[in-house]
Amino acid sequence: MTLSNVSSSQYSSSASSTQCSSSGEEDGDVSPIRPEPDRVQEVAYSSQRYWSELKHRSAAASMSADMINLNTLIHGIPKFPYEWTEETLNGYASWRLDGCKSDLCQRRGSRYPWTLTRDQPTMCEVTEHRRFCFADEKTEALPLFFLGWCYIFSAALLERRRQPICYTEEEETSTEAGAKMIKVHLGHATAVELKWWTKATSSSAITTLTPWSVRLHGNIRFHVTADLEDEISASDNSTACSSEEAMQYMAKLAATFPSAGQLTLALAMASSLPLFNLIGAPVQLPTMSDLALNSKGSPDSPAAHELYEKLPYLMTLGWNPHFLASAAYGVFWEPGIQCNLVDTWLYSPLSIARDLVTKGNFEQLAHLFALHRPSIAPLWYGILAFGGTKISLNIPLCLRGGMPAVPFRPLPEVAFWTSSAQSFMDNPLTPYVFKDEVAREAVWRLRYDTCNDEPSSHPFRNYPLCPWPPFGNIPVRETDLSVRAHLDCQRHKWVYRSWTWVRGNGDEMEVECPLDILRASPPKLEDALTGEGCSYVEHAAPPLPLLKSERMMGSDRATGEIFRWMASDMEPSGKSIYSHPSVHAAKFAVVAEPMPPLVEHKVETLSHEAIYLWLNTVSMTNKKDHSLAHGKQ
Repeated sequence: MTLSNVSSSQYSSSASSTQCSSSGEEDGDVSPIRPEPDRVQEVAYSSQRYWSELKHRSAAASMSADMINLNTLIHGIPKFPYEWTEETLNGYASWRLDGCKSDLCQRRGSRYPWTLTRDQPTMCEVTEHRRFCFADEKTEALPLFFLGWCYIFSAALLERRRQPICYTEEEETSTEAGAKMIKVHLGHATAVELKWWTKATSSSAITTLTPWSVRLHGNIRFHVTADLEDEISASDNSTACSSEEAMQYMAKLAATFPSAGQLTLALAMASSLPLFNLIGAPVQLPTMSDLALNSKGSPDSPAAHELYEKLPYLMTLGWNPHFLASAAYGVFWEPGIQCNLVDTWLYSPLSIARDLVTKGNFEQLAHLFALHRPSIAPLWYGILAFGGTKISLNIPLCLRGGMPAVPFRPLPEVAFWTSSAQSFMDNPLTPYVFKDEVAREAVWRLRYDTCNDEPSSHPFRNYPLCPWPPFGNIPVRETDLSVRAHLDCQRHKWVYRSWTWVRGNGDEMEVECPLDILRASPPKLEDALTGEGCSYVEHAAPPLPLLKSERMMGSDRATGEIFRWMASDMEPSGKSIYSHPSVHAAKFAVVAEPMPPLVEHKVETLSHEAIYLWLNTVSMTNKKDHSLAHGKQ
C-alpha cells in the first residue's frame, strides 16, 4: 500500500472561532481561558474522526522504499558547505516581507552556531526488537547498511573539513563472554573492501567523533570474511576509505537486494543520529542472521548513488540537532487549534500512540506520522526504526503535555526547508480587522514583524517557543500604534530568500532559495476523510472528565507558554487571562507515565550537558539578535 498525501485539519480562518466561556469552573469562578463547550465538542469530534481514519490506513500500510521519500524532506534545504575548516559552523536565513505597505522589507533570522565534532559517540546496541518489514526483502541487512551510512556521513564531514580520515585500532566489537557472533561473508571482494567492512562494523570505525559516530555495545560482534581477489598493500592498510569509496562498497551490497528499502531506511536512521546524540540517548538495531553473498565482479546499485547525492542536504539538517528536533517534533502541532484546545485535539492521537508504543508496534506508528505529515515522513521512519528509544517511548508524554520538552523549539527556517509548518507563526490567517476586532494571534504576529523597528514591540523580538496560538480577539482601540499602522496592509507573509553560511573570519557564502520552492502551507482535513479509502466511524466525542482523567496538561501548558511570551506588554483585555492560575509556570510540569512493560531499560532524563548546550545556544542567539536590532535603530 502506498501512503497517500493525507494531511491534517485546517479549522477556522480566524482565532475568533475560539471564544472563551463565561460559565464558571467547578468551583464557581469565572474561567477566562476555557473555550465554549460547543467548540470543544467540535474539535474533539473532528480529531477523533481524523485520527481514527489515519489509524485504519496505517494498519493497512506496508513498508517499501517509495514510502521513505527523502526528496520531500530535503527539497528546500541548502547544501552543506565544502572546505569548512573551522570547528564551529554558523549560518542564518534571510527573509523578505510581502503584503506590507510600509518599509518593513527584509530581516535576518537568528544565527545558529554549533560545533562539528562531538565529545561522545551515540551508543548503539543490537536487540531483538520488532523490525520494520519490507515484503520484497526477505534477507535482513539493515545493521550493515546503517553502520555503513554512519561511516559515510562521518567521512564526508571530515573531507569537507580537510581533515584526515583515520581508522581506529580496535578490531573487535565485543569481548564479553556469550556475545552473539554474526557472520558476514562478502563473496568476492578486494582486501581494501574487506578491511573497510571490518572497520565499519567494529565497535568504533573512525578516530574523530562526528554527529554520526556510533559505538556498538558489547552484546554483539560482526565477523566479516571474503574470498579475496588480491592482497592488501602496506599503504592501503594504513589508509581509510573515502566517503565515495565506501559508497561503492555499499552499492555493491545493495545490488544483491531486489529493492533499496533497507538501504533507504538505514540512511533515514543515520540522518536522525545527531538528535539522539544531543540528548544522550542510545539507539537500537534489529538483529540479523548470518549473511553469505555470492557476488562476483562489481555489481552496482544506482539507487545507492542517488541516495549518496542527498548527503550534503541531510548533513545540513543534522549538523545542528535542533534543526532535526524542530522538523521531527513539528508533527505534534496542528494548524487552527488554539492553545486552550490542545488537550481536546491531542486526546485521540495520544490514545492511539500509547497503544502502539506499549505493543512495540513502531512501524505502524511511523506510518501514522507519515500519513499525518508526509514531507517529514523519512525522519519519523528513521527515528522509530530504532525501536524503544528515549524518543519513541516519550511520544505519549509529548502528546499529553502538548509539546515536547528540550530540545524542541519551532524554527521558521526548518519549517520552510521541509515544507511542514510547525507553529501558528508559519500560518497567516485572513484579513486583519473584522467587526472592529483583530485576532490576538494576528496582533502578536504583527508585533513580531515590527520588533526590530518599533521600540514598543521589543518584547516580541524572540520567536515564540510555544507553537500553539493564543485565543480570542482584541479591540482595535487596544492595539499598539505599531500594530494599527499595518491593519490596512494585505496579510503579512515572510518569504524565505536565502541561507548564508558564516565563516569564523566573517566571510559569508549565500545560498539562494530555488525558484521552485514553495513556502510551507497548512494542510486540510478533507483530504484524509474523503475517497474510497475512508472508513472512519462516527463516535461521540470524549467528555471533558475523560480528558482530566488522562492527566492531560497540554492546554494549560500551551496557554501559559504563549501568554508568557508577551507578559511584559499585555493588552488590557488579556490581563485576566495572564492572572489565571492555569497560566502560572508551576502548572507546566508534566507527570511522567509508567514505561511500557516491553522495554526493560528506564527512560533517562536529558543530560545536563545537552540542556546546557541548548540554553547556551539560545542565549547566544538572543545576544546576537539584540545587537542586530540596536544596529538598525
